[in-house]
Amino acid sequence: MEKFDFYFALLSLLLGLALTELAGGIATALKLRSRIAIGWLTPLTALVICLDIASFWPSLWALRPHIELDMPHVLVGVGLCLTYYIAASLAFPGNMKEVESLYRWFFDYRRFSLGGTLLVSITFTALETYLNPERLAGLNLLGLIWVYKGWIIYIGLFVCALISRSKLVCGAALAGIMALYPLYYLL
Repeated sequence: MEKFDFYFALLSLLLGLALTELAGGIATALKLRSRIAIGWLTPLTALVICLDIASFWPSLWALRPHIELDMPHVLVGVGLCLTYYIAASLAFPGNMKEVESLYRWFFDYRRFSLGGTLLVSITFTALETYLNPERLAGLNLLGLIWVYKGWIIYIGLFVCALISRSKLVCGAALAGIMALYPLYYLL
């Protein structure tokens, strides 16, 4: 077993716990659907976080030649995964029986669930660029914009979901984020 495999196993455990939080929240909401208004925003948030975590795994694996098993890399990886876990745990209320509507929960806690997910994504992309700078070598500003056009759309949609007060705009932004994942290789 290589050094990276140990690192990857630790981070996979933390990411698995985050996915478990999301699955538990969705399952509990479905069980209580006759008592609380679930709506679309909280489940869409959970799906966006799931997709982001799922995309993190192969991106992390692709960085394995650039990652050392030293304390800075371990702490950064653990920090990113714990941020995912916190975002996932705040996507749904801890005690759903005390909540009447998940719409209210979404608007009260989206800065933690969606904001935390966006923070991990931006941080990881910056680290990817730092650890593998040759991928952007020789690009001018227009070249950088072209390379990151999917990211620009992604961040714009996240910002819409974070600041809008409209259920429709937030739902459309979350659906747009979800649509970007299968389109990633086309953008």
